[in-house]
Amino acid sequence: MPYLKDLTHYSLRNTPENFLCVGWLDSEYAFPTGVVDPVIAARISKLCDKPINLMRGYQYCSFCIAASRQRGCMPKIVAMPHGNGEIHVQGIGRVYVSPTLVAHYITEHAYLPPAEFLEAIRALDYSRVEQAS
Repeated sequence: MPYLKDLTHYSLRNTPENFLCVGWLDSEYAFPTGVVDPVIAARISKLCDKPINLMRGYQYCSFCIAASRQRGCMPKIVAMPHGNGEIHVQGIGRVYVSPTLVAHYITEHAYLPPAEFLEAIRALDYSRVEQAS
């Protein structure tokens, strides 16, 4: 999975300019950390249960792989957190595009997505998020 800076145009597919990247992380790049409201994190996780734009194969968490290597272990890829799709979150005049690994990054690596993405999650119709799971 490529590293794409938060809130830059999502250019992996032919998308309008208002499609913005959130959570396209890589272990070679620093990212903002912090605590995400558990209710918001749970909503993101539910959205990730029903991804769109599915890929063939999986993308594995580069942070977990790097941590395994630092411990002198060969990572057991089959047991590594992985994702194979995206979520799209409608904001005001914007669509935020995230890999499904974003939920893992938040809960396991303390990734703090941009405030406007979190606000878009907060503003979602909760019944719609519940139906996504």
